[in-house]
Amino acid sequence: MRVVQADDYIINSFILHELSFDEVVVQTDQSIVRIHNEQLQKVIYDWDTKAGSTFNSDALRSTFGDSYDDLLEFLEINHIITKQVKPNFSLKSIQFITNNSVVFDMFHHVFDDYRTELKCTYTYVESLDENTIKVEEDQLLVLFLNPYNKSFMVKLRDQVKNYDNVHTLCTYTYNGIFYMDALYNARLKTPCHVCHISSIETSIRNKNLSNVTYQHIIDSIYLEDAMFDVHMPLTKLNALTVVNLIGNRIEKLIMNHTSKEVAIEHFLQCISYKFHNQELCVDFPIHWELCDCYE
Repeated sequence: MRVVQADDYIINSFILHELSFDEVVVQTDQSIVRIHNEQLQKVIYDWDTKAGSTFNSDALRSTFGDSYDDLLEFLEINHIITKQVKPNFSLKSIQFITNNSVVFDMFHHVFDDYRTELKCTYTYVESLDENTIKVEEDQLLVLFLNPYNKSFMVKLRDQVKNYDNVHTLCTYTYNGIFYMDALYNARLKTPCHVCHISSIETSIRNKNLSNVTYQHIIDSIYLEDAMFDVHMPLTKLNALTVVNLIGNRIEKLIMNHTSKEVAIEHFLQCISYKFHNQELCVDFPIHWELCDCYE
């Protein structure tokens, strides 16, 4: 006898509408379908308040018998359920880290949906003390700094170098622009935060050689105070944009919800977003010649 392995599935969000006493309509973000089968209706009613929850397909086998395979295909095609796929890099947890109170609250509201698939923790680092961040193996660290502090970022990069499977997604505001580094892992030797911010600083510094630039002023302040925080006033709409860009990046690179293969170059991309004109740019960082992350 052939034993079919049961799979885990995620119940997607849907809207349930009773069309008549023997028929219901189910609407998802990608489909609409009419359901007549009484047994299936009972299952749908049970799932109505369980969006984001997981279940094992064996739970349906005993109820639907020979029609079990057809049922799973029907539910998947109509996007009522999605087969659970493990996150890339075999990650087991995500830690969201920020020193911005508005973004911190949004992190909680938006990314709590991941709790069914990964352990999620949230760390508020008002004092920018890297010792308050407890790093674990098989973890994704997602950072957003506003104000930005270069010293903190460098110390955190040095901390994660001690782990084989810790990946960091560093985001921050600088010169009125939102930046997102490429996904960094010490073992994979991808360009680190120092590489990217050094390139940004050089670019700003060289924009107008005849006048004092934003970076010249920052450089002069750093000479007097190496712990200076580079701050930008952030509206709630700005904060929402930041969280949305971070969420899109996590979905594409880590969560595998689309079940599509991700091209290698996407893991190496960095992003900049100008708040004042909504201009989004994608680039590829290179290793800075004075950084040792490639060694």
